[in-house]
This record gives sequence, structure tokens and C-alpha cells, in this order.
Amino acid sequence: MKMKDEEIRISRQEQQQREEEKQKQTRQLQSLQFEVDILRLHLAELEKSLQNKEQAMNMEIQKEQERNRHLLHLEVSRQEEILKEKTAHAEDLQKTVNELQGQNAALQDG
Repeated sequence: MKMKDEEIRISRQEQQQREEEKQKQTRQLQSLQFEVDILRLHLAELEKSLQNKEQAMNMEIQKEQERNRHLLHLEVSRQEEILKEKTAHAEDLQKTVNELQGQNAALQDG
């Protein structure tokens, strides 16, 4: 009888140890799951922050491109004006050359 009681006691003790170990592992698992959840939240925050930074950079790039387009348009307009002035000057010079050639021809004939 004593042997049987001892076996039952040992069996219960082992069962209790297994239960305690199971509870310990369950707590560890819950703790790890909590840490994973926190890391997921942190990752989501980082991804959102990255998206916001990308959007801000894209907006800045777009603004810079618009400024560059505007400056380029101004430069093209300025160059067109210079071209018109030089063309008008060249036409005036050609007119003067033609007049001088006409006068020169008249003097040679005269």
C-alpha cells in the first residue's frame, strides 16, 4: 500500500511539474506573441513614416521640376527675344550692305 501511495504521489508530483512547465511555456509564448505584436506595430509605424517621407520627397521633386520648367521657359523666352533682336540687327546690317553695294555700284558707274 505504501508503495502504491508513493507511486501516486510521484505521479501527481510529475503531473504538477508538467503542468507548471506547460504554464511557464504558455507565459513565454504569450510574452513572445506580445513582443511580435509590438514589433509589428513598430514596423507599421516605420512603413507609414517611410511613405510620408517618400511623399514629401516626391512633392519636393515635383516642385523643383516645376521651378526648373518655369526657369527653362523664362530662359527660352529670353533666348527667343535675343534671337529676334539679332535677326532684326542682321536684317538692318544686310539692308545697309545692300545700300552700300548699290551706292558703290553707282559710284563705279558714275
